[in-house]
This record gives sequence, structure tokens and C-alpha cells, in this order.
Amino acid sequence: MAQVELQDVCKSFGNVDVIHGVSFSVEDGHFVALLGPSGCGKSTLLRLIAGLEDLTGGQILIGGRDVSDEDPAERGIAMVFQSYALYPHMTVKQNIGFSLEVAKRPKDEIRAKTQEAARMLRLEELLDRRPSQLSGGQRQRVAIGRALVRDPSVFLFDEPLSNLDALLRVQMRLELAKLHRKLGATMIYVTHDQTEAMTLASKIVVLNHGHIAQIGSPVDLYNKPADRFVASFIGSPAMNFLPGSILGSAPRGVTEVGIRPEHVRLVEQRKGTKNLAGTIQLVERLGNATAIHVETPAGTVTALTGPESEASAGAEIGLAFDAAKMIGFDADGKAKIFGIK
Repeated sequence: MAQVELQDVCKSFGNVDVIHGVSFSVEDGHFVALLGPSGCGKSTLLRLIAGLEDLTGGQILIGGRDVSDEDPAERGIAMVFQSYALYPHMTVKQNIGFSLEVAKRPKDEIRAKTQEAARMLRLEELLDRRPSQLSGGQRQRVAIGRALVRDPSVFLFDEPLSNLDALLRVQMRLELAKLHRKLGATMIYVTHDQTEAMTLASKIVVLNHGHIAQIGSPVDLYNKPADRFVASFIGSPAMNFLPGSILGSAPRGVTEVGIRPEHVRLVEQRKGTKNLAGTIQLVERLGNATAIHVETPAGTVTALTGPESEASAGAEIGLAFDAAKMIGFDADGKAKIFGIK
């Protein structure tokens, strides 16, 4: 396995700059997610690492070797695509071993590596089937198996679970996490799904319009976002944003405050109290929790409560905030204060 390092990487398509001087490293054996909304440049960045796109500027190092001008086949990487990219006329066995066939590896080696990949991915009973006879999750495991047999230094995943239904995505997240633990491989994973990123990755690179917004562990990004963009993108239900004036006297430089729904409490509204009050617009029963959306003079506020909540749409309610969990943002959207006293 190998470390991956990006140094001031830039990419332009004609006059359009897509990646703006991006630098970060992926330590040997770590699982890093590239996270951001559609169009932020994360898939382009992955293709630059793979060598499927040419750099406009900067360098990419894999295992300490500058691979910026090397062909994809020379970089020691394997890529798993969103579309699976399986050959429909081939069996599972043939799809998994195809890259070894092309490389003219000995038949015994192809057979052994194919069987080992099938065992790790629980595909032994499917080896003679064709892709059309497989479920979405099974096809994705075949695509991973095809990457696995190449013994790459780095695995690259480009939104591999986005075509699967919700239950299959959860199952495949577990499969990928187990696979990473078994292999101890360096993995870079592109997704727009913050749940995938936070449950799989030890480090997340958040991208916004081709720039790095923040790099950190899932816990750091959730509790200490660098700015309003990261705060709004990480977390479900999303963070509430309210004018700093709701504090009465906001700390110096704070124009807006953010608070997670789980740190908002519903309270009985009484005359003379200073709690923010409003009308419940929507109650979402999520099974393990209840999201309650309240329309207030300061905007819509979401509170996350227990599953047994008896709240109902149309009711008038008061809201109380845990100020110690609030984040203060300045006029430029930069996080200024974590926890307001």
C-alpha cells in the first residue's frame, strides 16, 4: 500500500477552472472521503489521481513517487466506478479475472486470486452467473473484486453506492468497512452522501467549488466546522441558523449562530419568557427519533426529539437552546466561537 499526496493540484477545462490549488495527503492504509455537493470537483479530483485526466498544475505523488505524467496503468491504482462497468457477456469469474488475463498472468495465479476475491466478497456461489443475473449489490461486489485481484497500492471509489437502494447502501457500507479492515489498504472514496463519508472515513476532505473547505475527522467536522458551508453540509437533519440577535447581546463579531437540532428543546411557552416561540409546521417520525419543524419569527427551526414525542402540526410551542453547543459565525460565514456562554 502507499501514501497519496496532492501538491497544489489545479485543473481547468478550457477557460473554466474546476480545481483550485488543492493540497492534502492520504496516509498509508487510511480511508479518506472526498465529500461535497454535485459539481464541487470531487470526481474530477479522483480522476486526476487515477490519471484519467491531465493536470493543469501541481503534482500527485503515490508512495513518494511523482506520478503526475504517468499513465493510469503505471500508477498502481484500481478504480471502482458508480456504473459498475462490468462486461455483460462475461461471467462473474471472467469479470473478476479479466485484468489479469489482459496482463497475461499464469492461469493458476488468475484462478487463485479470483477465488480469493470471491471468498472475501461472498461471491463463490455466483461465479458462473452473468451481470444481468445479479442484484445491484452483487454487481458492485464484483466490481470491487475486479479491483481487488490487481493488488493495487491505492483503491479509488467514485460514488460506488449511489445506484443502490437505502438498505443495500447500508449493507455495502458494512462490506466496505470490513474489507478495509482486512486489507489495511489505502482508500480514497468520493461521495456526496455525508452519512457514507462519516461512517466509513477516518478523514474527510470537504470540497466546495473546487476549493478545500475543511479537512478533518468526522467528529471534528461535525462539532467544529470551519465555516457555515461545512456546518450546513455536515449533519442530518441540517444545522439551524439564526440571527445573532436572538441572543440579545451577541458576542463581538458574531452575526449568526448555528445549533444542531439535537440541541434544541421544545418547552411550554409562557407569557413573559424570552424563549423563541413558533408554530409546528411538520412532524417527521423517523423511527428512532422525531424531527419537529417550527416556524418562528427568526425562521424555521428544527428540533430533534425522542420517538415518543406527542408534538403535532399546528401547535404553538416554545424553543430552548443549549447555548454551550451553539456556534457563532461572522459576517463572512467563518466559525468564530464554539459554545456561547
